[in-house]
Amino acid sequence: MMSIGEMKIGSSIDNEIDLNELFFSLWTYKLLILITGIIGLSFSVHRIQNIKTVYKSSAIFKIFDKADTINLGGASLLANFTGISTSGSNNSILPEEMVKGRVFIEKINRELNFVSDLYFNRFTLNKPKDSTWRTILKRNLGYQLDIPLDQKEAIWQGIVNRYSQNVALQISDSGIITITVTHQDANRAAVIANTIMKTILNDRIDKINKQMNDQLIYLSNTMANSLSDLEATQSKLKTFAMENSALPLESFSAGSIQLDFLREEFERAMELYNAAFELEKILRKKEISNADYLKLSNEFPIVDQVEFRRILGQNEIVSSWSWPNRNVVLAVLDTLFERKERLENEIYASQKDVDRSGRTLEIYSKLKREEKNAEAMYTVIMEQVKAQSMTAGYKHNNSIIYEYAAPSISPSRSNSSLILLFGAVLGLFFGSLLSLVVSANRKVFYTKKSIIEQSKANFIASYKSIMFLRKKKLKELKSTINKSLPVFRDLIVEIHSQSANFIVVSSLATKIKSHEFAKITSSLMQDKTIKIATINFSHSGRMQSADLGTEIIGDFQLLERENNISILMLKHDLEPMSYVSQRDFSASLQLLSDTFDIIFVCADNTDALSLVRAIKIKNIFHIMLTRTKHTKRKNLSQISMVKSIQGLLYE
Repeated sequence: MMSIGEMKIGSSIDNEIDLNELFFSLWTYKLLILITGIIGLSFSVHRIQNIKTVYKSSAIFKIFDKADTINLGGASLLANFTGISTSGSNNSILPEEMVKGRVFIEKINRELNFVSDLYFNRFTLNKPKDSTWRTILKRNLGYQLDIPLDQKEAIWQGIVNRYSQNVALQISDSGIITITVTHQDANRAAVIANTIMKTILNDRIDKINKQMNDQLIYLSNTMANSLSDLEATQSKLKTFAMENSALPLESFSAGSIQLDFLREEFERAMELYNAAFELEKILRKKEISNADYLKLSNEFPIVDQVEFRRILGQNEIVSSWSWPNRNVVLAVLDTLFERKERLENEIYASQKDVDRSGRTLEIYSKLKREEKNAEAMYTVIMEQVKAQSMTAGYKHNNSIIYEYAAPSISPSRSNSSLILLFGAVLGLFFGSLLSLVVSANRKVFYTKKSIIEQSKANFIASYKSIMFLRKKKLKELKSTINKSLPVFRDLIVEIHSQSANFIVVSSLATKIKSHEFAKITSSLMQDKTIKIATINFSHSGRMQSADLGTEIIGDFQLLERENNISILMLKHDLEPMSYVSQRDFSASLQLLSDTFDIIFVCADNTDALSLVRAIKIKNIFHIMLTRTKHTKRKNLSQISMVKSIQGLLYE
């Protein structure tokens, strides 16, 4: 029995992925892969032969997004002002959804009549009935069997589907549009392509003309509104002039100048009043000096001016100064105070007049701006209405037709090369997949490298050079083998180097059996001083030689002998695997070492695992015979875990 650790090691080895092993596993089933590839290629050929003949016709044209050939004067200026966009790319991108939409298909159906076209309309009421098992399955799945069918809707859904499959729209970077139609009838394909092109162009012209008419109507309404606004602003301006003044700006300017003059007069009167007031304070003193005059003139420079001296009745010469009478100064102060109050009242009244004139001027300016804006708007719209009216009667065509669709003289070729390639690749893929599944189920080795890595043997060689000796008897081997083979010479040296008395030979699905290999090896190892015996535990028949008696050696009887080499087998009443499973099996083998120097113990396939498990002898040299594409991984892993492999030979 294997331990848990051994099982884990075995499973990890089995789960490793080797690309080289994978490739050789596919190469092993190359015939299967080739057959599936041929089958896939045959289906592709059958598909190509059953493809119906169809014809393709194409119409090529170009349309522009706007009426670029018409000069609308200052249309862009008005458009930016009113919100109408005239900018855009020169090339129009035609939506594919519009061309393949049901609304468009129903529109061209009036001329093309897709309903009576059997290529587009494949609807039929004579549908095959479901089989009984299919009906029962649908009923159990809750599928409604008796659904009322809208025949017209079913026809149109089929037409739309076929139309989408057989009508192709292609737009180049330069805006050139190509409409390609596929049909069984070449003439019908050309008619459909031309009809689609004409419908698209006519719809575009109608759309542009409608847009121009809508713009003209919009401009006319806007012009009427602008005229009404202009008249309203002019009426407001007239009413304002009648109620106020026609020259509010001049009134405001005159009032502002007068206010500035009064403010200057007030400031001058205040300077004179302050200087006279300070002079009166000095005159109150009992003693007045020249220093008081200097201080007064420094603080109030107006004292030395002619105007101040004149109102005091003093000499107007600056260098001569005399102190005036105090009563005169008091009289001047009263006069200046009255003048100051009068000026304050006049300034207050002037400020009110200026504020009123300012508000009037603001209202007048606002009305004037509104009048100018309304007049400008009216003028611009008037010019646009004139330009639009001139272009409204011009029915322009903003499209270019490069090619009308013509009936194709040869049918459209299907991409047969691609179909063949797809069938071949698909067949090879399924063949490879099937090969991997088969190889995974077989669980065998496909490369020598994988066998060597799992066996971990010290001696590794190929036994292909001795395959011709496997059916020969000992006498024949003696005459055939006249020299030692290099591979087996090294194997014999390896056996002698370990001084092994027992040599276990196990084979896993090989052409040469373990006992045949042991017989050939013993023939190469024979010596006058060495006695060799071989025992085959995978044979239960009676093969006793006619010229020998029933020589018995322990539990074995002699089958064949040549010189010092003896071929033994179990006595006729013992089964090999039953004997191997006995408790004293190893002890029985050990007794043979008294008679023979080297003993080959052989077993094949599953018997080999039982044999290596049963042998409990220490001094053993284990030889494993393997064969790529036949030796199973599991068997080799189990045997190598039970008894390590010293020599590995492969085919």
